[in-house]
Amino acid sequence: MTRLTPHDESRNIDGMTNHAAVGDAAAQHFADEVRAELARQKKTATDMAVALDITQHTAGRRLNGEVPFNVVESIRLERWLGLGAGEMSRRAERALAVAS
Repeated sequence: MTRLTPHDESRNIDGMTNHAAVGDAAAQHFADEVRAELARQKKTATDMAVALDITQHTAGRRLNGEVPFNVVESIRLERWLGLGAGEMSRRAERALAVAS
């Protein structure tokens, strides 16, 4: 059985390429939750980029779900937003469960 990872751009499952695996959905829901929290707190992508010490381009790729946030970014992000550890992941998991 092929193991899926959220960082693969495409996956080969039984000879077929799958561009929308579960990991991608989880990363997208996480990004959706981050964008929603930024809006609630009236913070911008630029503010986030500065807080995480990443470029604006990288911040944009994270926020649109193109590239998942890594663990260090997630922890820094939650601290910066004043959220408890793992809060964004819990929100994303709930959204993923509802969407399934």
